[in-house]
Formats: sequence, C-alpha cells, structure tokens
Amino acid sequence: MINQIVLCPITFPKKFEGRFESSYSIFRIRSKRTRITKTLEIFIANSWLPLSVLLFYSFGFEETLKQYGIKYKINQDKPKKDDYAVKINDKDFCHFDFVNNEVKEELIKSFMMVKLDRFNIQKEFGSKDYFNDLIIKITGKVNSTFLIQSNLENIVDPVAQQILINQQLPSHLKDIIYYMTIKIIQGTIQSINDLTNERIRGSEVLVHLLQKQLLTAYTIYKQQRLSGNKEAKFEINQTKLLSDFTRSEIVANMEYANPIEEMAVMTRISPVGKAIGGIPDERAIQNEARNIHPSYFGNIDPLDTAEGGMVGISQQLAIGAAITSARGLFSVHKFSDSEKSGILSTSTSLIPFVENNDGARIIMASQQAKQMIPLKNPEPPIVKSGYESLLTNVLSENFIKKAPCDGKISKITTDAIYILCKNLKRSQEIPITPIHLKSGSGKNTLSIFKPKVIVNQTVRKDQILAEGSCISNGSIALGRTLCIALMPYKGFDFV
Repeated sequence: MINQIVLCPITFPKKFEGRFESSYSIFRIRSKRTRITKTLEIFIANSWLPLSVLLFYSFGFEETLKQYGIKYKINQDKPKKDDYAVKINDKDFCHFDFVNNEVKEELIKSFMMVKLDRFNIQKEFGSKDYFNDLIIKITGKVNSTFLIQSNLENIVDPVAQQILINQQLPSHLKDIIYYMTIKIIQGTIQSINDLTNERIRGSEVLVHLLQKQLLTAYTIYKQQRLSGNKEAKFEINQTKLLSDFTRSEIVANMEYANPIEEMAVMTRISPVGKAIGGIPDERAIQNEARNIHPSYFGNIDPLDTAEGGMVGISQQLAIGAAITSARGLFSVHKFSDSEKSGILSTSTSLIPFVENNDGARIIMASQQAKQMIPLKNPEPPIVKSGYESLLTNVLSENFIKKAPCDGKISKITTDAIYILCKNLKRSQEIPITPIHLKSGSGKNTLSIFKPKVIVNQTVRKDQILAEGSCISNGSIALGRTLCIALMPYKGFDFV
C-alpha cells in the first residue's frame, strides 16, 4: 500500500474561500463579493445557504449572535438607510447592533439578503423550527434539513478532531466555522502543496472506507425509518469494503527486485485515490501542485520523482522526514547547510558525490537503480555514500535474516538456521530458502541467502544471520568493482 498524502481538514485554497473535509463529508465557506455587497455563504449537503441561516438553525439564533458579539432587538421601528435590520413580517423588524467589523457585517448582510417576509413562515421567529422551514423553502428540497443535520452531527469525525487538536486548531464545529470565517475574510490563502497543511496516511484508508460504508448505510436506514418504513433494514455490502480497497489507486503490487526498489516502495507517497479522499488521477492535479515547496526541505526528496506524466506526483519521503503524530502530520525543517543528506531519499542517498551531480542525472540514476537485477557475487562499492550499511537494517526479510533474540546458533541447514534463545528450551527456526523477488519492471528474480554465522556462535538480537541478494558484509551491494586500465598514447587517453 502506497502512503497517501492528503490535505488536513481545514484548508484555504482560494482567496475568500475555505474548505473543511473529513472522511464523512465536505463543506465550503466563501465570502461572496459583488460591487454592491459582501456576504458569507456555505455549501453543505449539495446546497448553497447564507452562513447566518445555517448557524441559526444549527447552534441557535441567540447563541450564534452571542458568539459573534452581536445584539438584537425586535420592534416595529422601520430601519434607516444604514441600519442592519431584517423585515420579519408585515409589522415587525429585527434590528442588529454592534455590527462593527467585517465578519459581523458579512454575516448579518447574508441574513438580510434572504428577505424573510417573502417566505411567510408561520413559526416563532428565532426558533429551530423557524429556520428549519426557512432552509427547506430556500433550497426547495424537503429533505435538505435532514441531510444538513446528518452532516453537522458526523462531519467532525474522531480522526479529523485529532488532527485539528494536533494542529492546535479549533476542534468543535461551531468554533471551526467561526475560525474559518475570520480567516476567509482576512483573505488567507494556502499553497496547494504546503506540507504544513498536508499529512500522510496508510492503513487509516481502511478505516476511512469502513466508516464511509457504515455512515452511508445508517443514513439510508434512518431516512427510511423517518419516512414511515417500519420494515427498513440496516444493511452493509460485505464485499464492497475489500473491493473498494483493492481497486483503489494506492494499492499496488510489491516491487522488490533489489533493496533500493523495496525501500522506494515503502517510502513512496502519492495524492491519488479517487474514492478515498485523494485526486482521481495525475490529469486532475494542477501544475503548480507538482512544483517544489520550501516545506519539502528535509521531508520530501525534490529529485526522486517519476519521469513523464507522474512527475511531482509519485514522490519519495526523505531520510530526515519527521512525522509528528499518528495521523501523519509533517514537522517542517528550517533551511540549514547542516541538514546535508537528510534531504535525500533512500535511493538518491546511495549516489556517491550526489552534491556534485546535475539534477536531471540524479533523477535518472535513482530510477535506473530501482531497475537493477541482483548479481551473483556482489561487492560493496569502494566509494560509498555512507548509507549502504545504515539502510541495511531497515530492509525486510527478503534481503536479510536477523536474530529474533539473544542466544546461540544450534544448527544450520540449507533451508534454515536454528537459534536457541536464552530462557527457551526449544530452538527457533529462521528459514533461509530462496525468496521470489518481484520487480516493477517485470524482471523477477531470486534472493538466495548465505549464512553469516556458524554453529555454537553466540548472537545478539537483530544481528544479521544470513544475507540475501544485493547484500555483502552487512552493506548494500548493487554491483561489482571493475578493474580498468588507463593507457596514454600520443597525448590521448584510452580506457
């Protein structure tokens, strides 16, 4: 499974517009600006509404005004030209006071634009029932308030709430909307590829799909019950979860013909994933999103990316990437010359003298290294980058076999190494039979293991017991050292 890079719940993709997204649903808030007026609107449950109407319906008329610092009074005094007031019916007006900043002004103007008196709602003004009927008449949909209420109850799911807390942002819906309106009116814009507002996720995708199915099934069941269908059943398609997961763009065949390819698959990140909160495919991503952002420094390798259509989309985490929470939030590194190879991926960090290479050559070298076929008797390079032995420890059992405990080697056969762990009476078997390695280039091969220990040898936990393909003396070895001769002849050099 490829790690998916996704946006955090609150984003500001355009000037005067904000977006909130969770695994349940999405809503957008915008400051609609014309030559005449400015108003706040929200898109939720497939309908655009004045933000004030939604807030009054969701959190109460008086509670919302109190949060925004606005006071009101209802009387029969006709409003003056510059007054903030709405006509409730043929006689009464609602006057708003302390509308003394842009947020308050746009919120109240969004309510004034509704023109309440034309709807002739026969409910107590300010009550939830009043705004329930108002929303139905504005949208023209009988079930609009049901869908809106379902969104309001579920949209801030536990994952989104935890991410917001980690970002030190508001985590309750009322406070989230208040925070977003302030930022929107300030004209806040976030770069589309700024890692401070992105995160990576892996197995969480399964939870996302399961939650989506459960909530969808429950919403259908609840709507049927409220419609009077007493025989409605809560049903979940048992096979849909697995099929949605296996057919998603972030699930791919494991590629591990050599250590570089294996490490590249484990550290690869991509924003694709149509049904799981990502972009549909590479054609749907904007060109500016493929560019390098300053927040990439130390987190994403700017050079280790695919060539062609996937450039800037399929990327690799840098060795120094810092994930600050269980939800995959990044820690931004300050620019520093002391960072050195920490800005490189597992592929580019193995290129010697990489700091003197041209960028295009580094991209080509990292791609070609992932396609190499293991040699029979590999040798570590004479000129090393320093990571050849360090990265060996992160490889899987496809390339190295480690001791599971402190103990002594009791037996070695062609198929297994047996270790007698301390405080255990029976030996533990470590299989060393050849492993079939699958390559992304289609050139599959084998990893054949050679024991690096002898019988009766004392070993420590995690000590290498056997080395497979591309490993020599505990170091990644992708080739052989060539013996060449340089012969000068009449002023020319020949190899």
